Amino acid sequence: MCRTTSIISGPDFDTLEVKDVTVPLTVPDVDGAEARLEALGMILVPEGDVQRMDEPSFGTDLSDTLSTFDFYGDDPVAISSVQATANQLPKELIFIPALMLLALVAFLQTRRAPPTTREEQPA
Repeated sequence: MCRTTSIISGPDFDTLEVKDVTVPLTVPDVDGAEARLEALGMILVPEGDVQRMDEPSFGTDLSDTLSTFDFYGDDPVAISSVQATANQLPKELIFIPALMLLALVAFLQTRRAPPTTREEQPA
């Protein structure tokens, strides 16, 4: 299973103004793109160079979320962007090599420093 966040844009059913809706999706692990879209309830219709989104299948989570879009108007409903989570290391790990470099520079600079002598003061 893969978790994604999709932004779907299209005309509103009541006002016909273009709006964006952010939809979190959990893509099932099935073979093939068509099977994944079908499992989500998403129907894409090719129109020239553009993939137009048709009304989602009834009974799916998408049908409730996208019920305010006008799928049969002149302006198509489309997926604007898709973002998938990536497994990556925490960003705080960059401090380790930075601190090691700082320690190396400090060590090399201590050798350049003149030796300090202690002067005795008369009593």
